[in-house]
Amino acid sequence: MAPIPVPSNASSFLTATRCRRSLALPMTRLLVLLPVLFLLAACATPPPAPSAGPILRTMTEPDGTARTTALGPFHESATYPDGTSLSAPLRPLWAEATRPNPRDYRHDWAFLWPIASGRTLGHDRTWRFLVFFGDNRDVTAGTNAAHHTLLLPFWFSGQTRSGETYRALFPLGGTICDLLVKDRIEFVLFPIWARSSINDVTTTDWLWPFISRTTTPDGHIDKFRVFPFYSRNTTRGHFEKTTIAWPFWSHSRFDYKNSHGTSWVLFPFYGRTRLSDQSGWMVLPPLIQHGVATNGDFRTFAPWPFYIHKKHGALETFHLWPLYGRRTEGPLDRQYWLWPILTHEQNAYSTTRYRRWTLAPFFSVATYTRSPDKIARKQRLATTPAALDAAATNAPETLVRRRLKLWPLFTHQTQREPILATRFVFPDLWPGPTPAVVERSWAPLWTLLDYRAALPADAPADAEPNTSLSLLWGLYRQSDAPASPATPREYELFPFWRHLRPADDSSRHWSVLKGLLAYDRTASERRLRLLWIPFTLSPPETATPAANPEVDAAP
Repeated sequence: MAPIPVPSNASSFLTATRCRRSLALPMTRLLVLLPVLFLLAACATPPPAPSAGPILRTMTEPDGTARTTALGPFHESATYPDGTSLSAPLRPLWAEATRPNPRDYRHDWAFLWPIASGRTLGHDRTWRFLVFFGDNRDVTAGTNAAHHTLLLPFWFSGQTRSGETYRALFPLGGTICDLLVKDRIEFVLFPIWARSSINDVTTTDWLWPFISRTTTPDGHIDKFRVFPFYSRNTTRGHFEKTTIAWPFWSHSRFDYKNSHGTSWVLFPFYGRTRLSDQSGWMVLPPLIQHGVATNGDFRTFAPWPFYIHKKHGALETFHLWPLYGRRTEGPLDRQYWLWPILTHEQNAYSTTRYRRWTLAPFFSVATYTRSPDKIARKQRLATTPAALDAAATNAPETLVRRRLKLWPLFTHQTQREPILATRFVFPDLWPGPTPAVVERSWAPLWTLLDYRAALPADAPADAEPNTSLSLLWGLYRQSDAPASPATPREYELFPFWRHLRPADDSSRHWSVLKGLLAYDRTASERRLRLLWIPFTLSPPETATPAANPEVDAAP
């Protein structure tokens, strides 16, 4: 085989190749070391509040919250002024919050919410994993506590407060206690046979829902059903209701203390109600109905569900669906226009009045205001919105909290209790009010801009609030604390520029590329950093001993 010819410039070619390799290796090492150098420079002294932008940052928010973030939005820990702590070591995999107050202890956790979550409130603990649910009514009681475990819809087990244990495998058989409104449920090969109880009322079903019987030990309740052919429902001293070939024929006889008479319906043609305190009729039931009572209550459907107007005690409802509707009950007032697009709600709780407007799904604003106790008592006694407004006409209301959301663009929140604070986030992808579990697990991932302002509780009323702005998870951040003069004003565009300067100008710090070029000034010294190497420009000042007149006057 003939030898491979070697070019005349082979020596220079090999030398150039070795040079390129020797240059490539240092450049690769430099690219790997640069982020490490930035991180080490960020944690170096003397600059206060070490910062590595979205990589690692420790800060104090304007409301006093101590917060540490890392890896952008994926890691966070915080301690709030009320003692509540937040831990999200790797969002959204895990996030938890703890309120350690012994009188009001609370612990919430979530794993890839909504896959799994749990809560401990006082001594009660609940948890969920997909359709696997559990609860413990007293975590301090150990195995003696009432607890329940459900794997819907197949497995049910647990222990009641009285110590009775139960198990059930649906649909084969077993016993279930304290499920929904039922005290006890027993079944075998459901729906072949089942028995349930609420207090002293027991219901037995065969081939549910076709054959059923409900009784009480004293016989004051007696129900029997062979669906849909015949049913009878009797409550002694109240009523007796009968259906034949439901829903075609039904008849009821009422025997209340202040109301007695009969009612019947021949579906789908006509129905009639004649009682001592009310009367009514139906045409093509349930589409067209009208009824009135001697106490002023009434009901009109013309036809249902498009036109509804009814009143029962303090509750009054009017619907011209879907154009307009209103429901009022004491201080509660709910309205809609072009349901469900535009809605309004207001209510009063003790001394607080709540109002909310919603233009679904894009816009909502909710406001909480506080009024004096005397006015609040009048509000609670008011039975109509007009009486509520009249009671509060002269009430000096103060803003407690307001939340404005333009979905999916932003949310703006303002509060005055316990401190004056405001927050603006962009964007906010969760429609409607953001639940706390979403705020902990998901919201920081999509929040690109976060602005906060707060006035500390001990600050003068006319002081300017402390503010902070975070953009792109801390890539750019600025903060100002005029209410706390000792806290420096800060501007940072990671990793290019950082500047700190307190309001009283007692010190100053700025740096380029986390210390490639930096300058630090305090009351006692000045330092320059070049290529991350510090140089002292002026030594610390030393105090000069005070003159002693007696010594100076000695010969």
